[in-house]
Amino acid sequence: MMAQMTGGEALARTLKAAGVEYIFGLAVGSQAPLTMGALRLGMKVVTVRDEKCAALMATAYSKISGKPGICLASGPGAAHLALGMYEAYNSANAILAITSDATVAGQWRPGSTYMDQQALFQPITKWTARAESLATLPDIVRRALRVATTGSPGPVAVIVSTPVFAAEGDFDLSTAAAIVRHPALRIAPGAEAIEQAAQLLLHATRPAIIAGGGVMLSQAAHELIDLAELTGIPVATTHVAHSTFPSAHPLSLGVVGNPVAGNRGRIANKFVEEADVLLVVGSRLDGRTTRGYRLIPPTTQLIQIDIDPQEIGSHYPAAVGIVADAKLALQALQAALDKRVTRPASIAETPRARDIAAMVEAWYNEFAPQMLSNAVPIKTPRLFRDIQDFITADTIVVVDAGGSSYWAPAYLELAPENQAVYPRGAAAIGSALPMALGAQLAVPDKRVICISGDGGFGYNIMELETAVRLNLPVVNIIVNNHCLGMERRGYLEYAGEVPPAPVCFSPQDFSKIAQALNCFGARAERPGDIRQAIAAALASGRPAVVDVLTDPEDSDSERTRPWRAY
Repeated sequence: MMAQMTGGEALARTLKAAGVEYIFGLAVGSQAPLTMGALRLGMKVVTVRDEKCAALMATAYSKISGKPGICLASGPGAAHLALGMYEAYNSANAILAITSDATVAGQWRPGSTYMDQQALFQPITKWTARAESLATLPDIVRRALRVATTGSPGPVAVIVSTPVFAAEGDFDLSTAAAIVRHPALRIAPGAEAIEQAAQLLLHATRPAIIAGGGVMLSQAAHELIDLAELTGIPVATTHVAHSTFPSAHPLSLGVVGNPVAGNRGRIANKFVEEADVLLVVGSRLDGRTTRGYRLIPPTTQLIQIDIDPQEIGSHYPAAVGIVADAKLALQALQAALDKRVTRPASIAETPRARDIAAMVEAWYNEFAPQMLSNAVPIKTPRLFRDIQDFITADTIVVVDAGGSSYWAPAYLELAPENQAVYPRGAAAIGSALPMALGAQLAVPDKRVICISGDGGFGYNIMELETAVRLNLPVVNIIVNNHCLGMERRGYLEYAGEVPPAPVCFSPQDFSKIAQALNCFGARAERPGDIRQAIAAALASGRPAVVDVLTDPEDSDSERTRPWRAY
């Protein structure tokens, strides 16, 4: 049935029919027909302080909720979206950017707010389209949502000519709603490939598994655990998949590849390097995961499961390539092995689990003095071990890029319900705070703990006002060493000294900044302060900042970093 309305109203109704709940962004007056229409339909418009934060919020919202995240900008604001779109592109998260721009006919005239947005978005999206006419707007948006949520998820962009928002026309919006969750379609594996993979695993003597972000996106964590427990195969995760396999599980190897604080990564690296058969699920096997493409020997037989056929064998030759949804592939592989292997009576007592336990114990004994240290400034391992006490099944953990993302995999024990968010797609510091807000909106019944360095936290600190305005009780824990810790170490490695200008900051009290923005603020200057400050922040039920003064001399990884060579 045809109905007359503005283009913005038609767009709002299309999004509503697709199940959209939130629109993140900075809406200008010319987009009012869209935002006012969305509000009338019960959607929430989340106004941010910077458009890049809108895209980062949408990315985390999508990752946690399984629904596409929607972000909104106009003119030059589209350029600000780029960082968040880049994060979503490299992390395979389904988000839709809706922007406004001049009409094609008017683009030849110079204008301070006009730019070639298609050229901007094409390298960092799965699909970018212009909506120039009222008639095609709903269909373009429906297609964009389908592209974002099928195959390997990713960002899409629809650039709407500014006059289209307010123009009126007749629309038939009775077409079936777009697919609104990802994975929208699950691709089943081929039986022959599953049998080949099963045969390799049955005859392997030292098999291992690498679980990547694709396992989380497919919601396949429990299938991964079931397969590991059936076969007794140890599991390493990539950085972004830190919580996909329980850290405390007897078969957990921890995060593989890149240098992890306190050498915790050496356990995963050893098992992966010595594997004769390696099952890789939902990972690109990039340079960080493989330590500069040097970790996996050429003699290793690789079984690679990925939803994207282009990823199969892209960095390492695959003995068996399985193009399929991770959940369905793991289920099929378990069914193929179920009657051919004997499930261990006690996983913890299997030889490989005992080897893992011995290595973890040796690691703990080596680094326990730092974890239990009462030194001032606070040793960073002590901070992270204290944070662990506040992580429950009802906690979502968001960790910023930079040094924090190396400390966390070593000292935090997470599980699938923690749905850890690491902005490793773009690896841009400062991403954690807006992503934590997006995660909190996705799961309002859980608590979100967000860990950032002082350098990264300064990037988007005004989003604390957004948290206050929306009453989002995210607890931000700041690893405050008054410097860019990773770069400080880089200067030490290169020059043997730390020149203050490039990497050091003046001392700042982030707890007072938080209080000025009507957040809860507390500071920990001594180890004994940490737990009390975090407990008070959580108990406040408000957006909170816990500023922890840590030792800048702490090193967040091994001194030698061969992954720099890739």
